[in-house]
Amino acid sequence: MLSAGLAHCSSDDAASGSPTPDPDAAAGSDAPAGGDGSTADTSVPVPGTDGAVDAATDAPVGAPIAVTAFDTYTTFGANYLTCDPVGNCYGNRQNIYKLAPNATAYTVIGNSTNGLVTSSPSSILRDPAGNLFTNAGCTGSLGVYKLPAGTTTWAKLGTGLDGNNPTSCNFHTMAVDAAGTLYVGFAIDKALFKLPAGQTAWVTTPTDLNEVVRATATRGNDVYVAFNGGVKMLASGAAAWTTFETDGPILPYHLTIDGAGNLYLTNESTVYKLAAGANTATAWVPTTGITTASTASNPVFDSAGNGYIAARDGNGNVYALFKLAAGTLAWTKVLATTVFLSENCRAMADDHIGHLILQCDTMMLRSK
Repeated sequence: MLSAGLAHCSSDDAASGSPTPDPDAAAGSDAPAGGDGSTADTSVPVPGTDGAVDAATDAPVGAPIAVTAFDTYTTFGANYLTCDPVGNCYGNRQNIYKLAPNATAYTVIGNSTNGLVTSSPSSILRDPAGNLFTNAGCTGSLGVYKLPAGTTTWAKLGTGLDGNNPTSCNFHTMAVDAAGTLYVGFAIDKALFKLPAGQTAWVTTPTDLNEVVRATATRGNDVYVAFNGGVKMLASGAAAWTTFETDGPILPYHLTIDGAGNLYLTNESTVYKLAAGANTATAWVPTTGITTASTASNPVFDSAGNGYIAARDGNGNVYALFKLAAGTLAWTKVLATTVFLSENCRAMADDHIGHLILQCDTMMLRSK
């Protein structure tokens, strides 16, 4: 299960250095995982929405989250986060970084010294076998790059993407399904490209999509895309897209699926819910308690079905952590953070060992 929002390309300088070996990336026996942010994990990826899921039920696994406070560490700001089942988290900015379980700083595992031919990777996610993927859409060589599980060298993956306006920041979203098929959406093409596991050439999904994809999520081997005003679904093996919903919220930032199959769409005003199985124009229900979702993080759902999001509180000056109890529609503030208006906090993940990881512009927060 993955979610991925808009690809954020940054010109900020981030920590540099030589990549370090990543033995924990060798997770070939891991359960299927994703990344929001969602991606995107959104992938991403993607932790309720960006990490490990049960192969049979596609529900998040790992320790339920209990939050009483945040520890704050000064570090770079990641645009997307994804975590593996044992607590390693991975983020992107100018490089690709790893945060080991309970560590206080990131280490570099991807830059130009080990095959990542770009200075602006715009997403990060994991596949069911523990491989890492990122995309380059702002500078460098346009494409998707892969770090195979247990290795330290990135390589460009597949052919067929280079003709898509390679000089602009045009990646919008990236996702991976339970079978390991990768999906990439572009800002200017009304199409979603895919690369099935084991294949070498990117191909377009059915052309009846005909929408600019702004966010993508997967459940099992089905893929969902959000565009301005609606959601479409491509069922596993289908030859055409299903119009899942055509009168939904505009300007979607994140599309997230919880363990029960409910869809959550974050736009500039709030978070909307589309109950599992619903597909009518009036089925989107706005949740309450969040009024500044344009600067909010991706939602994260834990193994107990509770949702979490970091968003501005009522006075607009500080971020706070909000919780959506399983089965409800009202977000409640459970914890204020130390992050004020000058920061943006748009990447959050469940590390599967009981913590939320929240990444802001210049700091990382870990719940406890």
